[in-house]
Amino acid sequence: MDKHEAWEIVRHRVEVFDKFQAYIYCDRLQDLLVYNQSVGRHTSLASRNSTASNSDGFSTTNVKAIIYLERIQYIQRGASSAGHRSARNYNELRATRPKNPTDNCDRQQRQLEIYYCADRPRSKYLYKHISFQLTKRDDEFEKWVKALYTVIEEAKNLDDAGKKNRWLLREYEKLRAPSEALTFDSINGWLNSHIGIVGARSHIENFIKEQQTFRESNDITYSVFKATYNHFIEMQQIDLIKIYMPNLFEEKNISLMTFASRINNKDTSLVQHELAKIKEYFKLMDNQKDITPSECINYLWSDANSVFDPISRTMCHEDMNQPLNHYWISSSHNTYLVGNQYRSPASVHCYIQALLKGCRCIEIDVFDSKTGAEPEVTHKNTRIKPIPLRNILETIHDYAFVTSDYPVIISIENHCSAAQRTRMAEMLIETFGEALVQSPLSPNETCYPSPNQLKRKILLKDTKNNSSSSMELNTDLSSQGLDGHLEIFDFSKQKWFNYSYSFDDTTVSFCKYPETNKQQNSDEDFSDDEIEKKLPDDELKQIWYHKTMSHKDAQTILLSNAGYEPGTFLVRKSSNRNCYCVTFLALDSVPKSIEIIQEKSNDGKTLYSLAQKKFESIPSLISYYRTYDFAETVKESTNTKVYRLGKPLPHANWRQELQRQPWYQPTLSRKQADELLRDTAEDMTFLIRESSKRTGQDSTLSIYINRAVRHIPIYRDGTDLMAMSLSFTSLVEIVSYFSRHAIFGKSCLQKPAKSYSDFINEQQKNEANQVHNDIITSKSLEDNITLKVDTLRVAKVDYNQNDQLVLVQLYIDEKYKKECERYCFKFDSIKDCGNFTTMCFPAPSPLSYHDDSSSTLSLSSSSKTSTASLTSLQQSQTCKTDLDKLIIYFQVVKSKNNFKEPKQLREKIKSFQEMISLGHIKAYGFCSNDTESMISFNRDHFTRVYPVFSLNSISSSNFEPLLYWLTGCQLVALNFQMPDRPMHINAGRFAANGSCGYVLLPNYIRSQSENLPKPDTVSMIMKIRVIAARHLRTNQSKSISKLNVKATIISKPKLGGDKQIYSITINHPWRMLDSKPSRNHDHIQAYKSFQSDNSECDLLYFEVYTDNEEFCGQRAIPLSSLRPGIRSVALHDKFNEYLDMSALLVDIQFETV
Repeated sequence: MDKHEAWEIVRHRVEVFDKFQAYIYCDRLQDLLVYNQSVGRHTSLASRNSTASNSDGFSTTNVKAIIYLERIQYIQRGASSAGHRSARNYNELRATRPKNPTDNCDRQQRQLEIYYCADRPRSKYLYKHISFQLTKRDDEFEKWVKALYTVIEEAKNLDDAGKKNRWLLREYEKLRAPSEALTFDSINGWLNSHIGIVGARSHIENFIKEQQTFRESNDITYSVFKATYNHFIEMQQIDLIKIYMPNLFEEKNISLMTFASRINNKDTSLVQHELAKIKEYFKLMDNQKDITPSECINYLWSDANSVFDPISRTMCHEDMNQPLNHYWISSSHNTYLVGNQYRSPASVHCYIQALLKGCRCIEIDVFDSKTGAEPEVTHKNTRIKPIPLRNILETIHDYAFVTSDYPVIISIENHCSAAQRTRMAEMLIETFGEALVQSPLSPNETCYPSPNQLKRKILLKDTKNNSSSSMELNTDLSSQGLDGHLEIFDFSKQKWFNYSYSFDDTTVSFCKYPETNKQQNSDEDFSDDEIEKKLPDDELKQIWYHKTMSHKDAQTILLSNAGYEPGTFLVRKSSNRNCYCVTFLALDSVPKSIEIIQEKSNDGKTLYSLAQKKFESIPSLISYYRTYDFAETVKESTNTKVYRLGKPLPHANWRQELQRQPWYQPTLSRKQADELLRDTAEDMTFLIRESSKRTGQDSTLSIYINRAVRHIPIYRDGTDLMAMSLSFTSLVEIVSYFSRHAIFGKSCLQKPAKSYSDFINEQQKNEANQVHNDIITSKSLEDNITLKVDTLRVAKVDYNQNDQLVLVQLYIDEKYKKECERYCFKFDSIKDCGNFTTMCFPAPSPLSYHDDSSSTLSLSSSSKTSTASLTSLQQSQTCKTDLDKLIIYFQVVKSKNNFKEPKQLREKIKSFQEMISLGHIKAYGFCSNDTESMISFNRDHFTRVYPVFSLNSISSSNFEPLLYWLTGCQLVALNFQMPDRPMHINAGRFAANGSCGYVLLPNYIRSQSENLPKPDTVSMIMKIRVIAARHLRTNQSKSISKLNVKATIISKPKLGGDKQIYSITINHPWRMLDSKPSRNHDHIQAYKSFQSDNSECDLLYFEVYTDNEEFCGQRAIPLSSLRPGIRSVALHDKFNEYLDMSALLVDIQFETV
């Protein structure tokens, strides 16, 4: 379908079934899909737009889901009873499924579910979604779906200029959404949060006022916003380039040849190629010899100048005709899991997401259905709700080859009976048909077929000729399984949370269950608006609010303090009328008072206005009219007078008010603030102290959260203050605002820290009384806790006979630590408590419970519940089924107790079709102790490495994959749902070769030639420096004042340590200086040298954090795909999603030794 025709279809509003006044449409200017719905006044959905009232007097609110088209990941269609299928070719897929009597409703076939990634860093693995049924019928509906796919494809393939313009327009619309207009304050805050400008409000205001469009329209239009952004970002970037490329800016334009040479660090062999790329990017004529500084900046940050070689990143360029085992293959472990290994939900959408990310080996753990129906997938001996196997197989069928045409391997952990295994084989053949490999490709094979030969094929991996007793070594139910469950009290949140626990010889580990009582709306979040606690207007904390005052008193104050500067203003409450007034100096230096009109909206909100425009708060009104003019009609005339508010006049007692605040401790140093807050150890305890070290910084807001102290800079910006990219008039207003609005995640400021003098007095008193030096603290709970058993000490035990609950208070006693952590556990019964205490204290325990009758009972009488052995749980009769006939190329050989060392692998495994599957602990021993034997085995066979499920891996944490890749292990399976460093490295590895999921192994692994250089003998020196960063953001902070950028070579452990890590601190990108700036910029010019002894396997890993350790972005890049020169590094979030416009600029040089 032509894109113009597609847009003509989707741009019109389409009504939605079963929703009150709901419709959906696409916006071409911003590439948006907009779902708009009118809901009742008492709905739980947050309002984003103004309210409306219908003819019946029923109050309604418009709520929107605004989805970026390029962030739509996939679309499902169909009735839930029949299982959703891909909407792209739904009718064909539906025809292949057995008929379901409940699957006849025509409307249900028009049910769509759109899964998308929101425009902010993700905190959960699964994508968000909205679901709806369109009112279109038959052919019109099919055309609409097809058109939607067309416009999504166009949005995903915009060029860099188009992406930048689209991003700017979206930012403009988001910024103006709350009040439908921008202000100087809002633009100043936005520039601070996105490009790090601090203390430039007056410059920004003057630049905007100089724009002709603003002068003519008295409005900050998109063109004014764009011009402002381009002006300041260009100033910023030119300052940086003058430091790094001082010879480029001798004239207004820049020589193309000089620019191309400088990008490649004057490597003459690459200049002509770079020159051609630049001309292609800007579509320049052959005779054009120069470009502008603005074009120079755009190219440096562009995707065309990526440090990740565009050929490697976008094209499958490697030889795909090698045997299948000659490739690293992107592999997933327990693919069905959304979160941890014990109680997280399971979902077919996990398979979709893994396959769309290029994963080529996915796992299913299959069990007999409890209802006797078809097999189902779950995690053994856990509380995970099973999924029908058929639904998973259909999902794999729909999405297996969307991202890559190369074969998909289904790794089966089979716990089924013989009858269910036969049924499983039938389902596999029914679902995949000819795509399923059911016999060898040729009769006399001696090695694996190639990826090209197996394109769009499904391969099965399982243990052949055995039942469920033939599990992999260290299968997920280990002898170190879960030992029990309890509740732990979070003292900071004053709430109990459910945990499971497991013991080993020296530690006990706790894993938090996900909270299930939180209701989630199926249509996801329609708005990003924050829920806040409203303050009465009498409690306005702005410095310009003078409380109750007459006009005469206000006039006297203005004339005596303001120096007759027009626009100077204050806000007061009238002394003789129940209203608020703005009193200000007009152009003739005459004080004027105008009433702020209050009225109720249809939904009961109080609105404020000076003219026609209405605001939800007085501060919003004041901010607006400090940017725009407002008019007053002259009495007995049609003429109007125009005014604009200027500087605020502080109320008389603002300094005294500040000094009275318990949180204001101006004389504290950072070290003292840390000491005081850590002693309190209660989340969201805070204080404000003065700052003198950083230029432009007025104060610092110090907050204790998650066992750390965060320091938020507060800048002086003219007469205003700026914190978290928001403008305020005083420190009191800042505290008031963040006591009602979230400052970190969903947390607001809670209570002030005690005074430092009280803290010192308490310490001295304790020392005088010879109190034990240990301080027992209660800290906020983490999701995963590991405690050493020998450090546990009992404080108190309580037993309630009514509900049989047992409470045990413990503390951790470790030498050389001043702070001792306190925990309070709750058990459902004496037996449960006895199990736990027996494992903690094997000897007779002194624990006892106390009730009202003071009776005593030993809690150590119960012995540890014995755990059934793995063998007894898995014993069943060995039999051969039809499923065994489908296991062609991936026949797992039982490795438990069969192989003590890698040399035995080649001795006992002969057929190339046989392979081994190892838990990562045993695989580590094999790969580190006998590298040559593992490489030799993997030349002809497959090895799969997977995370061992134990007390330390309940949370789905991953292991570092590099060691296993180095020895040729092809299927290194990781938990894709875990956003940790190993998954970032895995994503970087398989982003190469066009993200097809297959990366060719290094030649030293594939070839048996003795003439090849061995790894660790050819060294490469890489020099790197970080030049700049732009458009960074975090989950929590709304501004970033200081960055820590870390670059690490992911290499063989022997080369690890500090020598392989490069860190740099950036004091906001506006000046790009570290904490000790020098005039000659020597600190910026310095390179850091890295050594790699295996550049075919090693990777370069970037991590970016704020100085408060908040994550901003990451990127892993194989050294083999790295380009030298001054290049851009596009950053990804923790789940490896692209972050719009977020990037680093780096300079890289290579030297071969």
